[in-house]
Amino acid sequence: MAEPTQMLILSIPASKPIEDPTSPAGTTWQEILELIRKSEGYKRLYWGRHVEKPDHVQLHIVRSLLSHHHTFLTSSSPHLTTLLHPLVTNTKPTIHHALISEYSKPCKGLGNGAPVTGTAIYLSTTTSWSLAWTAWVAFVQSVPGFLGIAGGPVLEAIKGEERAFVALVGWESVAMHEAYHHTRHFREQGRRVLLDEAEGGYAHYGHIAFAHQEVRGGNGDEGGGAKL
Repeated sequence: MAEPTQMLILSIPASKPIEDPTSPAGTTWQEILELIRKSEGYKRLYWGRHVEKPDHVQLHIVRSLLSHHHTFLTSSSPHLTTLLHPLVTNTKPTIHHALISEYSKPCKGLGNGAPVTGTAIYLSTTTSWSLAWTAWVAFVQSVPGFLGIAGGPVLEAIKGEERAFVALVGWESVAMHEAYHHTRHFREQGRRVLLDEAEGGYAHYGHIAFAHQEVRGGNGDEGGGAKL
């Protein structure tokens, strides 16, 4: 089942150790997560730093309904902005929403254990996108280092392009993912499967180390502890 997911990209320098809950930055970050935990429809969250751009943090929030995401932005945005102010270099985060489904079992790429998750948003997808995505899901699972695949339609235009689709693939390491890019299969087939059906190309490519995740009702949920 697709999960309505709010995806936030935040400019938080690596010099702000939000990973350490005992630090001033970490204490503020826990206040932000607590605001999210208390929001209507909250189910779980997972977050981590961008491997290639460590001053960027990606935070995904799963809620029961898409309307719950919009309610949060409307009702809590001023408080969130205030809390973010001492942490971020840009107080306006990038926010997208997507209906994300898991396409493999287990799927470790959504904060469920994969050391890194490769991600990209494909733009202006064609009417043949579903066939291309099905083909990609089928063969990527045989690539060494694969740890799960998820994805779904993005509900806002990205860089002016409609019909966007976010792909999230868990990997044992960035090196194992990049090794596939140097194979004959990728050069002759893999690279084109999705790009041929994305007339606008892609955006937000990279790897996220989703090292922290929490589930509503799970151990540490109300206390702010992160499950690693």
